Amino acid sequence: MRALGESAVVGRDRELSEVNRWMDRLAHGPAALVLSGEAGIGKTTLWEAAVATSRAADSRVLVARPVQAELVLGFSALADLLDDVADEVLPRLPDPLARALAAALLRTDPEPGLDPHAVGRGLVEAIRVLGSGGPVILAVDDIQWLDAPSARAIAFAARRLEGCTGLLATWRRSEGDADPLDLQRSLGDSLATLDVGPLSADASQSVLRHAGSHLPLRVLQRLHTESGGNPFYALELARSAATPGLSPALKVVVGQRLSRLPEIARPVVEMAAVIGPVDAGLLTRFLEGGEAALDAAVESGLMVIRDGQACFDHPLLAAGAYDSIAPGRRRALHRQALDLVHGLEEQARHVALATDGHDGAAAALLERAALAARARGALESGAELARQARRLTPAGNADDHARRTVVQADLLYLAGADQEASGLVDDVLRSDVRGLSRARALIHRVQHDEEPQVAVARLEEAVIEAASDDVVRARALAGLAWMRGVWAGDLETAVHEAEAAVTLAESTSDSAVLATALTTAAIVRTYRGDPDAEIYFQRAIESTDGVEWIAGDRSPFVAFAHQRFWQGDWEGADALLGRERAQAAQNGEDSRLERLNLFEADLAIRRGRWSDADRLLHDALAWAPPGYWRTRALLLRALLRARRGSREALDDVADASSSPATTADPALAATARYAIGLVALADGRAQDAAARLTPLPDFLETHGLRELAILLVAPDAVEALVNAGDLASAVAATEHLHRRAEASQHPLGLPAAARCRGLLSLAHGDLDSALSELAVSREGFERIDMPYELARTLLVEGNALRRAGRRALAGDALERALRTFESLGAERWAHRCQQELRRARPRPGHGLDLTEAEQRVASLVVAGHTNREVAAALFTSVATVEAHLTRIYRKLGLRSRTELSRAVADGRVALVDP
Repeated sequence: MRALGESAVVGRDRELSEVNRWMDRLAHGPAALVLSGEAGIGKTTLWEAAVATSRAADSRVLVARPVQAELVLGFSALADLLDDVADEVLPRLPDPLARALAAALLRTDPEPGLDPHAVGRGLVEAIRVLGSGGPVILAVDDIQWLDAPSARAIAFAARRLEGCTGLLATWRRSEGDADPLDLQRSLGDSLATLDVGPLSADASQSVLRHAGSHLPLRVLQRLHTESGGNPFYALELARSAATPGLSPALKVVVGQRLSRLPEIARPVVEMAAVIGPVDAGLLTRFLEGGEAALDAAVESGLMVIRDGQACFDHPLLAAGAYDSIAPGRRRALHRQALDLVHGLEEQARHVALATDGHDGAAAALLERAALAARARGALESGAELARQARRLTPAGNADDHARRTVVQADLLYLAGADQEASGLVDDVLRSDVRGLSRARALIHRVQHDEEPQVAVARLEEAVIEAASDDVVRARALAGLAWMRGVWAGDLETAVHEAEAAVTLAESTSDSAVLATALTTAAIVRTYRGDPDAEIYFQRAIESTDGVEWIAGDRSPFVAFAHQRFWQGDWEGADALLGRERAQAAQNGEDSRLERLNLFEADLAIRRGRWSDADRLLHDALAWAPPGYWRTRALLLRALLRARRGSREALDDVADASSSPATTADPALAATARYAIGLVALADGRAQDAAARLTPLPDFLETHGLRELAILLVAPDAVEALVNAGDLASAVAATEHLHRRAEASQHPLGLPAAARCRGLLSLAHGDLDSALSELAVSREGFERIDMPYELARTLLVEGNALRRAGRRALAGDALERALRTFESLGAERWAHRCQQELRRARPRPGHGLDLTEAEQRVASLVVAGHTNREVAAALFTSVATVEAHLTRIYRKLGLRSRTELSRAVADGRVALVDP
C-alpha cells in the first residue's frame, strides 16, 4: 500500500511512520490501529490522511464520523459505515442477516422475533462480501461518540477480523475511560495503539504558518506555550487573536469564535448543533437565509460540507456550539428539527429534548420508539428512549410509569447492564403499583436474586398479579417452577407448576413463552428422573424458531445438553451446545457466548478433556463479574482441580464462599463441599474425606439433584468410607447407588456402582467377586468414554490383580491408569499408580551399574526433590548433584527426571531408599 507522505500532515513524522507500519501489516492479515489523545491534538488529521491513502490504494474504506448529538440514535454510526455499500452487500447476505441489517439501517421494518444481536453478524458477513474484492477498512473517527448499538456491532466484527481487513479509529481518551470497543481483549497482537502527543515548538509554528498565520515569532512561541502543543487550540488562539494571559481553555476559545459568527449564519450553526450532520440542501431549504446562511457558516470556519452533509469542522466546535444555546432556545430548535428528521426513533428523541415537564402523548411516542429500537437490536438506544418516556410520564399515571420502567430494565438487562436494570425494577416494587406492571417487575427481578426462597416468593406473587394476562402468567409460572424445583428442591410441586405454564402458554400465540415453559417442564422432569423429559425438550426446540426472548426466558439447547451428558451422550450434548453457540455467535450475543464457556467446561470435565476445560474456565473467569456466574466458574475450576488432587481447589472454594450463591444454590454448595472432600481423598486423608463426602448424596437428593448424587458424589463417598474402614456405611451407600442406577439403567451410574461393589469385595478379601465387578465397571466406562473414571477403576483393578498374584495384568492395568492420570495432570492419582506399580512388578537387583551415591541422588530426585534440595540432603553441592544426574541418565539410557521417574514406577529401575 502506498505510504503517507509528509506533505499530507505537518509535524508528525513519528506518527506517520507508525501509520505506514499499520498499512504494511494489512497486506499480511487483519490489523487495527487506534489513534488516541486529547481533543484537538491532531488524531483526525492523521486519520483522514490514512483514509485518503488507503482509498488511493484501492482499499474499500467504510467511514463513520459519529458526533455527540447522535449518541442516542441507535445504529447511526453503522448506517454511516454501510450507507454507500448496502445496496451492494445486502442481496448477497444470508436472508436472516440481510433482514437484521436492513432493519438496523432503517431500510425495512423489523420483523417480529428478529433477534437484536444478529446485526453484528450481518456486519461481519458484509465485510466478507466486500473483502472478496480486496482490502476492507473500517474507519471510525471519535469512537467515544459511537452510539452503543453501533459500538456493539463493530466490536463483534472486530473480534472476527480476517484476511486483509483493517480497523482505523481515533479515540479521545480521558484517564480511566474504558475502550468502547474493547479492542485489546478482542484483537490482542493485531491491535496497535498510537498516542498522539503535543507538537514540538517548531512543529506548532509550522502548523500555524501552513494555515496562513503571519504572526511574529514571539507570538507563535506564546501560542505554542498556551496551547500546550495542541494544534487545534493553537489555531483557535491564533484566529481569536487572544491577548497575553488569556486561558487557552477551549470553552473560552470556542465562545469567542461563536461571538464573531455572522448573524445570518447563527440559525444554521444552531440547527447543526442540535441535529448533527444534515443534508446541506435540506438545511438550506428549511432555514431562513438559505444558501447564504450556510455559506456564511462555512466561511467562518466553523462548518464544512462533507459528502453533501453540513457538519462542524471539528466535534469540539459542535459540542461548544450546543452548550452555548440557552435551554429554552434549545428546546425550540428540537421542535423545529421535527420537520427535518424522519423515522420514529429520531422524531421521538427530538420530542423528548423539546419537552420540558410531563407530557402523556410524548411519553407514549417515546415508549413506542423504545420498543421499535429493541425490535431492530438497538438495545442501548431503546433503553435511553424508555428512560425519556418515564421522565415525561404524567405523575398520576403510575401504571404507565411502572410499565415503561420495566421496558427500560429489560433493555438494559439484554444489553448487559444488570445492576442498573435491577435498581429500576426495585423502584417499581417499592411503589404501590399492582397488576401486570408489578408482575413484569417481579419476573424481571428474580434474574438478579441469589436467594431461592426470595425468588420463589416473588414469582408466587407474580402469578397472582398477572391473572389478567395469559402470556405474563405463563412466564411467571415457568419461572416459579424452575426456581422451586431446581433451586428450592420441591420437584413435585414444580412439575405441576411447569405443566400449568405449558397449558397456559399453548393457549397463546407467544412462541417465546411456550419454549420457556416447555424447557422448564423438561428440566424439572429431568431432575425428578422422568423418562419423558426428552419429549418436552424436543418440543421446546421446535418452538424456538423466530422467538423474541426477554429477561428470564430460557433457551432449551443448554438444558437439553445437560440432560444428554448426564446420560453419557457426549456427542448429543456437544451438538446441542454447538447449536447454542452458533445461534449466539450469529446474533452477536457476547454474554450468552461467555456463559457457554461454563457449560462447555462442565462437559469437558465430565468427558476427560481437561485441557479444554482449563482454557474455557480461564476465559470464563476473565469476563465474569462478581456474582452467580463468577461463583459458578470458580467452583467448576475447583472441581477440576480437586479431580486432579490439587490443593489449589481449596483456594477456589474459599474465593467462591464469599458469594451468597454458594450457600443459596444447592448444586453450588454441594460442589464446594465435594471439592474439599475429593482433595482429602486424593491426599489419602480417608477419615476427613468420608466425613465431608458421605452426607452429600442425601443432601443432593433432598434438593432433587439425583443425577449429581449418582454420578458425581456417591462413588467417591463409598471409596472414602472403604478407605476409612467404615464398611457398613459403605455397603448402605453402595446399595442405594445400585438401586438408583438399576432403576433407570443409567449408563454412568451402573459402572460407578460396579466399582463401589468391587471396592467392597476387595475390602472383604473376595478377590474373584472384586475382579468381576471391576471388569464390569471398566467396560462400562470404556463404553461411554470417561477416561478419568476409567483410570480410577483401573487403579483399583490393578490393586486387586496384584493381590490375586496376577502381576503382569496388574502392571498393564496400572500403566494404563498412569498414562491417563498423567495426561490429565492428575499428579496425586498418578503418584498412587506409581506406588501400586512398584508393588505389582518384581523388583530387579539394586545394583545395575549405579554407584551408591548415584542411587541416593536418583532416589531423592524420583521422590520429587529439586537439585538444591538433594544437595542439601546429601551435604554436597548442586554442581555435584547435576554431575551425578548426567551419569545416571547416560547409564540408564534416559534423558530426563520424568523418564527416570517412569522407569522406577514401572519396575525397570529399582533404587535404594534415600
